[in-house]
Amino acid sequence: MYPPDLPEDWQFAFYQSQFRCVCLDTGTWSSMDEASWVALAADATGDFRFVLEEGPAGIPPFVRAALGDRLVSLAPDASARVAVNTQTDLKALAKRLQAATLTEPVFLIYEPSAWARMEQIESLIEILGI
Repeated sequence: MYPPDLPEDWQFAFYQSQFRCVCLDTGTWSSMDEASWVALAADATGDFRFVLEEGPAGIPPFVRAALGDRLVSLAPDASARVAVNTQTDLKALAKRLQAATLTEPVFLIYEPSAWARMEQIESLIEILGI
């Protein structure tokens, strides 16, 4: 959640200060135009990545061009996609992360209800050294 007094045009900068990537489903990212992608790519800092769920037609060339190496495409059913919510078993998550990170990147997708557990999950990731 963004601080209530944060101006809308500062939200992406704030988000980047909290996370290393954003994962967007097809319905969200496919409605964005080329100018929006170019602007987001220009505003992205460091090694920030855009993880986009592939749609039936794939990812358009203009999105690929705008994001370049910041783009990570992800099939909707990819095993690298791990949903995190209030019911997530942290021991099971730790085992999943330890096994998967040896062979592939893992993307934790925080459902809105999981925001309350973010500190626990971040501590788990730090303990695992991921």
